[in-house]
Amino acid sequence: MIDKDGVVGVNPEKTDAQIDDKGSKFEMFFDAPYNEIKTVLKERIKPEQRIVDIGANIGNLEDYLDTLNIPLDVTCVDSDNEVLDKLKTKQFKNIKVETDTVDANEFIEGYAAQDVDTALLNATLHEINNPTAQRKYLEHFFERLSAMLKQGGQVIVGDYYYPDEVTDEEVASFIEYQLKAINHADTRDKFVKPGLLASVAQEKGFLAEGQKEIRAVKEIDRRYYVAVFRKQ
Repeated sequence: MIDKDGVVGVNPEKTDAQIDDKGSKFEMFFDAPYNEIKTVLKERIKPEQRIVDIGANIGNLEDYLDTLNIPLDVTCVDSDNEVLDKLKTKQFKNIKVETDTVDANEFIEGYAAQDVDTALLNATLHEINNPTAQRKYLEHFFERLSAMLKQGGQVIVGDYYYPDEVTDEEVASFIEYQLKAINHADTRDKFVKPGLLASVAQEKGFLAEGQKEIRAVKEIDRRYYVAVFRKQ
């Protein structure tokens, strides 16, 4: 939902008691971001593309890709066997889905076929980058993606960050709230800011083709962005 100030947030009719409901948990923190990346996928994904979804989890984005009613070849990468087992139970009508149970960085490091049209990372980059040396990590990250992608292939990255004006105290308070709500939260240093991401991508020969950004929750100015980079 969007409130009168244009901020994407939680449905105010939901009570704290409903936080324990699985659907409410998803809506609280992930529904608005997923809507943003779905819009980008609808614009960017074309028939017959080969897609690698790095950090696919249970395949929420694959559920959406299937609704586009176009043939796609999707490899879903995740290190968690349990979530991939859930993905494997799904029946897709239009897309062919394969899974690879492997650490994301190991997959990126070892893939060099240059046969991928789209590399997709949603809420994954903050889990796999090096918070103490982000620029160095990103330089290698884009070098490896270049080895993965076809000429003209694209990288679609969706992730979060806290703007500088948000204080550490505010972040700490929100982390406490998020842990209570869904038993998961990330410190601000794990997130890659979109400016740094775009800067390194362009240094490594990628063309920035667009960025969308929203305030992802009502409680704090935590931003969610979707950025697209094309291999030149």
